[in-house]
Amino acid sequence: MMWRNMLLRTTQKGNARIFTAFRDTDVQTSTSSLTLPTLAVVADKDAATPPALVRGTADLVVSSQFEVILDAGHLPCVEKPDVFIGLLRKFFVKNKLAQQTKTWRFATKLLCFDLIFAWVGRSNVDTNMTSTPLAIDVSRPWAGIGWMALTGLSFVCVTGIVRYIGSDVPAAQAAFIRYIIGLVIMLPFMGEVFKVGFDRSDMVLYLIRGLCHALGVILWFYAMARIPIAEVTAIGYLSPIYIAIGAAIFLGEKLAMRRILAILAAFIGAMVVLRPGIQAINEGQTAMLVTAPLFAVSYLLAKRLSMQANPAVVVGMLSVFVTIGLAPFAYAVWTPPSFIDVMWLALVAVFATVGHFTMTKALSAAPLAVTQPITFLQLVWASLVGYVVFNEKVDFWVLMGGGIIIASVSFISYREWVLSRVAKTPPAVATKT
Repeated sequence: MMWRNMLLRTTQKGNARIFTAFRDTDVQTSTSSLTLPTLAVVADKDAATPPALVRGTADLVVSSQFEVILDAGHLPCVEKPDVFIGLLRKFFVKNKLAQQTKTWRFATKLLCFDLIFAWVGRSNVDTNMTSTPLAIDVSRPWAGIGWMALTGLSFVCVTGIVRYIGSDVPAAQAAFIRYIIGLVIMLPFMGEVFKVGFDRSDMVLYLIRGLCHALGVILWFYAMARIPIAEVTAIGYLSPIYIAIGAAIFLGEKLAMRRILAILAAFIGAMVVLRPGIQAINEGQTAMLVTAPLFAVSYLLAKRLSMQANPAVVVGMLSVFVTIGLAPFAYAVWTPPSFIDVMWLALVAVFATVGHFTMTKALSAAPLAVTQPITFLQLVWASLVGYVVFNEKVDFWVLMGGGIIIASVSFISYREWVLSRVAKTPPAVATKT
């Protein structure tokens, strides 16, 4: 169980400090000053915080509501989720908090869509006590595989359409049109997003993230018009590798030897794709090599901002700042687009949204150790689309190099999954006590 997993990962000294803080902290004064509607929920079999203790705390709040969930222990929200959620809903309705509930539910969905590289970028998650998502058991591997396969098809449709448009529309302009359409689609929800509020001190980080993402998008559109679809896909697999490196450098996350070797293998895969010295590295390949770290920076900033900001704001700010960041580049090269081109770019937005949705479903159905290798199908499909639709030669070296990269990323994800499950088997000492 993931909560037990967290406890076992924490050192004895860490646990001692945590329980000392629990023992020595007196919150009665601050609790009694609360005036907002407050719901106190406890389970009847909770030995750590028994009902009498919770009831006494609830009585300190003038506008409190006390509820007891039967036949549950210290985590009633996990053991009796339906009952717990039912109490929350009644509390929200009673206190007219339905609008806030809607905002947070929408925020959660937006966060899933925003972490574009989460499906291959979770390798940068550390293995300390805060990495609880990796410890969740999922028992629908075939569903996860199916959703991830649909994700690959959706993103291949995106790359195919952008490849079809080619250089008819300048890269910066095409990216701007695609994002302005996406922003228009989001407008009905933006009011709910920004009701949550945001910290103005983070505005610089939002600005930097928007600029990096905008530059990455421009370069991606530029590369799509100049190199084969399969090559764009293969080089794009490097983004989670840069994420792992950046997380170690800037977020202080552990970079074990196995992960270092996997990262080196991924860069060898990139060399197989590019084959420097055997063939000249062209402008499109160079653009993709810069795109990958730019998207990695965007993801790392998203992770940093999500630690303290509402996820809805993180997503909304990206949409706004990327569109703003693309505007001057689009203006500099603007040519009147045809109606057909605008419709194609609108379809790009649709397929991208579908891809993010199916990716979220895949992540919720199966662990990355299962879904990660399926992403290689995207490279296969990209090669087929390039061959059938655009008469692009199927390059064995691109397939091999892309396979090496995705295998490296898959290995990192697998190791994280293994480490997240190790603590589920108690150590030998624990079995003897």
